[in-house]
Amino acid sequence: MPESIRERILSDLTAAVSGVTQAAGYAIDIRTVGRVRREPYQAHEYPAVNLLEGPERKQAGPTALTTCFLPVVLEISVWDKNALAVAANRAMAAVIKATLADRTRGGLAIDTEETGNKMFVDETDPTRPIGGFRVEFTIEYRHAESDPYSVN
Repeated sequence: MPESIRERILSDLTAAVSGVTQAAGYAIDIRTVGRVRREPYQAHEYPAVNLLEGPERKQAGPTALTTCFLPVVLEISVWDKNALAVAANRAMAAVIKATLADRTRGGLAIDTEETGNKMFVDETDPTRPIGGFRVEFTIEYRHAESDPYSVN
């Protein structure tokens, strides 16, 4: 079954983040990548990234096309009892680098732009030293005016 342009873009983004490994030249290995994951990660799944989609904005044009602006948040979580901030910054830098390595998401998007980030610390359980960053991106892409599966 064919996937929409939006889903193909999000799959490409997921694959890019999944490629963050030391073997690929990054400072860390991302162990788990999820999409709208709701259950807590287990200790062995960190560092982890959860991809969250925001409300998409659309505008007509150019002719016969719809231009879409898809906000995405990559919630990057690390577990580190000694240097949480350092581990979180290291993970964030690696994920941003991987995400922006191909701003066109395999030729499906016009651009992927980082729009901001915010650090978080999970203080619900003092025995779980978890924190990280929520990094915001906007992905601009187009699809046919009446067909979200086609770019033409």
